Amino acid sequence: MKVALLLDSQDVGGIETHVAELVKGLASIRIKPDVVFYQQHVSMHPMLSMLKRRDCNLVQLDGRIGSLQAYLQTNKPLLHTHGYKAGIIGRLLARWMGLPVVSTFHNGDPGKGKMFLYNQLDRITSFLSENICVNRQIASWLPSTKHVIPNFIDIPEQQGALTNRHKVAFIGRMSHEKGPDIFTQICEPMPYRIALYGSGPMLKQLENENPGYQFYGRVKMDRHWQDIRVVAITSRYEGLPLVALEAMARGIPVVASNSGALPDLLPKAGLGKTIDCNNSEGFREEIERWMTMDNRRYIEHSEKMRDFIRVNYSLQKRLPDIMRIYQSALGKRINQAQKESLL
Repeated sequence: MKVALLLDSQDVGGIETHVAELVKGLASIRIKPDVVFYQQHVSMHPMLSMLKRRDCNLVQLDGRIGSLQAYLQTNKPLLHTHGYKAGIIGRLLARWMGLPVVSTFHNGDPGKGKMFLYNQLDRITSFLSENICVNRQIASWLPSTKHVIPNFIDIPEQQGALTNRHKVAFIGRMSHEKGPDIFTQICEPMPYRIALYGSGPMLKQLENENPGYQFYGRVKMDRHWQDIRVVAITSRYEGLPLVALEAMARGIPVVASNSGALPDLLPKAGLGKTIDCNNSEGFREEIERWMTMDNRRYIEHSEKMRDFIRVNYSLQKRLPDIMRIYQSALGKRINQAQKESLL
């Protein structure tokens, strides 16, 4: 099976991390996918370093539909799109060319203005593809057939002593929908080390307004996880944030807003209820609970979280679901081709 993962991207966020995990999963079953960037927005996409050691082919196009058409005509893959622009263009083109297409819908933010129109067009054209949604809320917005498959990760080995963790962290894009401004307001009166990881349009303003916090920008998190005791997710809109799964897979508790799939995830993982993003005091109380918990109980919770992610959100758990959807898309395309041959 030839698989192409199509995205239009200029930074690393949830979609890009998801694609990198999917590449790892496909490679584990001896499928070497093409990761196709519709347009080269920056000279060196930060995702390239994530993929250079993965078993995949990198394809960078020039943002012209004709270039994507030429790629599809030459390779004839099963096309798997990620994000609204790749989804709209990829579905229309693949359907016209008679190629099987699968689309994953990640975004829980309805958007405003031009973004709202793109999201509406993305949903309207969803009837052209087999569709995967990362949570039930996103699925409820699609007018066509869809499958809910949560995000997934490869479970890492535990690193560092749990008792050495001392930071309250925000990890994600510094943009309005992710709520980093809410996070800084929540943490303002707290006596702990406050760390923010990620880049985006709000970064400079937040750095200027919060000189006592540590801002790391976009970094590889491998050497930072061991310092983090609690991750706070203060998003105004969400799908199923990979950072929640990544933290829990390392035994780090998550305190989160009630956006996207988070209200389903946290209670099942034994982390309690989610909190309205405007309830600063509720966030502080939950953060305080984890920061002051004795180490024995903290370690017990950490082990339960890792087991929960391993059973429910591991790459090995979810990859068979995706492969069934790939097979369904291929089967429908074969059936359609047979019908057309009889006309």
